[in-house]
Amino acid sequence: MTDKYYLRDGYKHIIFNVICIVIFFCSGTFSCDAALPKAAKLVPTETIFLVSASDFSQLEQQFKKTNLYQLYKEPAMAAFVDNFKSKLNEKSKDGDLVNEIINAGFFPQKSAAFALVLNQAAIEKNEPTALFIIEWGQDFPKVKEAIDKAVKKTVENGGGQRKENYQSVEIKTIIAKDSARLEYGFSSSLSYCFIDDCLLGSEDIEILKFVIAHAKGASSPVLADADDYKAVMKAVGPYHDIDFYVNIKQFIKTMLEENDSGEGKTIVSNLGFDNVAAFGTSVGVARKSGVSFSGKALLKINGSKKGVCKILDLKSAAVRPPKFISPDTYSMAFFNLDLKKAFG
Repeated sequence: MTDKYYLRDGYKHIIFNVICIVIFFCSGTFSCDAALPKAAKLVPTETIFLVSASDFSQLEQQFKKTNLYQLYKEPAMAAFVDNFKSKLNEKSKDGDLVNEIINAGFFPQKSAAFALVLNQAAIEKNEPTALFIIEWGQDFPKVKEAIDKAVKKTVENGGGQRKENYQSVEIKTIIAKDSARLEYGFSSSLSYCFIDDCLLGSEDIEILKFVIAHAKGASSPVLADADDYKAVMKAVGPYHDIDFYVNIKQFIKTMLEENDSGEGKTIVSNLGFDNVAAFGTSVGVARKSGVSFSGKALLKINGSKKGVCKILDLKSAAVRPPKFISPDTYSMAFFNLDLKKAFG
């Protein structure tokens, strides 16, 4: 049943590189406030994953206070960091969009978001559709020049390009040579456009048009309108330097719609996932003295917990280290699992 729903190797690279790019973004210089609506107000309700950072200017300043940044800048780590960057560059071909931007040293000065959408078109392709929204700020002219250069190289190397106007916005679609996957895990075609200093891109031009329409004031439902999204993101926090949201209900709904035998519904019910709605977490960066990262996560369940969720139902309890724990201990973790309650 689940063999239709997996992230191909390309998406493993996408997720890996999203993490890498976020780290690189945090080592640049940022300013300005976001002009576009928040990403959740631009993406469709079928979005199953969204990670966003609304203010890189603040994030950069906070990141420099963390132990991770201090480790990154440590002279003893220079060889490791250089080796990591070298291997990352080896993955990218000459003319790759993301690689051209990173190598040029340009990073967002406002906001950035990455999403995966699981609509009917994505189901037919047998994989979620990627979408990104990046507001660049004052470096936008140079960024646009680097992107145009990368696209030109793609075409010169045998790729294709199409242009289309939608609501006074020019959309360009680049097509890889021989329909091969583009770099960083994207499918064989990638559509993108610019609105002011913002770069929008998606593997599905219709999803890109949806985002453009809402950036210009369209009123059809978006992820931010969903009750589950609003409840989850209200419950996490209070710091929202980086937000993650997983639309579990949409994923399960889509999976069950593709399974007519009823077997899938039975399995989901037995596991206790039929009333699991969403998962969200917010991350604060250096918001408290002596703490590099803090976060709060919530798994939203509509109704009572059952199945796996009941087994893993954890209750907060006071931390009482055993007497044999040395006072020199750097860190420890406790797992408050009540076996009697879980299996009773």
